[in-house]
Amino acid sequence: MRYCNNQFIELFKVMATDPQSFVPPKSSWETVVSDEILDELHAFREAYAAQFDYDIDRMFADIEKHSASNPARRSTLKPLEPKPNRES
Repeated sequence: MRYCNNQFIELFKVMATDPQSFVPPKSSWETVVSDEILDELHAFREAYAAQFDYDIDRMFADIEKHSASNPARRSTLKPLEPKPNRES
């Protein structure tokens, strides 16, 4: 039994000092690798926001203006009404 405990102790020492931790990242964003498409998207987003001095109301108004002039069809569906809960 003593030999088995020593094995576990050695295993725990390796796990605690291993640079590749067994603990999952706190956030999925920590695992995101730099991607040139994402870098381009972030640069575009930054430049767009800078045009409007990072004013969200002005950015929204600009998007609404472009949406109104876009001839693409849009959904005319109304939100569904929630169904009442059935009680047993």
